[in-house]
Amino acid sequence: MRSVLLEWLISTAPAERAEADKSISALTTLAARHQAPTVLTEIRDTAHESGRSDMCAAVMTRVLKDVGMERAAWARLYDWADDRRLATQSVVVDVAEHVLTAEDPGGRDHRKAMTRLRRVASTSKDQSLLAGVLAVFHRLGHREEGRNLLLSEVLRWREKKARRSGKIALLGLMAQFDGPRPWLLGTANEKARTEIDEGLRDLLADPQFEPQAVPAICAWFKTAATDTAAYAAVRNCVVPALGGQSSRDAGIDLFHQVGRLLLPDGTQVGDDLWASLVRLRRS
Repeated sequence: MRSVLLEWLISTAPAERAEADKSISALTTLAARHQAPTVLTEIRDTAHESGRSDMCAAVMTRVLKDVGMERAAWARLYDWADDRRLATQSVVVDVAEHVLTAEDPGGRDHRKAMTRLRRVASTSKDQSLLAGVLAVFHRLGHREEGRNLLLSEVLRWREKKARRSGKIALLGLMAQFDGPRPWLLGTANEKARTEIDEGLRDLLADPQFEPQAVPAICAWFKTAATDTAAYAAVRNCVVPALGGQSSRDAGIDLFHQVGRLLLPDGTQVGDDLWASLVRLRRS
């Protein structure tokens, strides 16, 4: 009867999360009562067949709070992160997002959630799913502890331990500012500046990530253009990256978008960037 009950609870649940709460609670109670990891897989498979992966994510989020099922739930999410089916990996991303954004990140559960997102990023080729991971990292970057967690992921990448998730984490951090200055270029991150600079060069040289990195850098220039010190920090970081192995399209796109911005002294950003590139190549 369990499979019939699962199908009924999932297929009849309203689409709105608040209205589906009773079904979610019943499924969570069922999973906790059985104390068997297999029931979590049954819930996942039934939810997928009904086109309701959101129900599975909601149940898994609650099961993580059950003392008797917590370890089994984390183990299932670890395995599911390597499952290349979009619906299954989407559940992992949704649950990880809830864990990472529900409270200040930094604890044991947050490290577990980051591990599972890392595995999704390393195995998935679905662009919508990777965009979902980036969206989680953007939200995570809104808080200081979250930014530190993302910076740790970038450093793992530079140590050759988390290539794709590290690049996505760097993109997430590029969207964060401390006043007119990008957070990444703040004084608090001086010890990691070498890794940040090298990571930026790699993003601009990677066809998969360059289309997202260029708009982020453009936002840096647009935000910093009215502040001389902030602009100098951005220029001194970006120019060496453009002079490295970045694609020709990255440089052209950047000049096209920010070239006509005016600095406080009336100089155009495009002219200043070009002069800086020329000096770099002559040095």
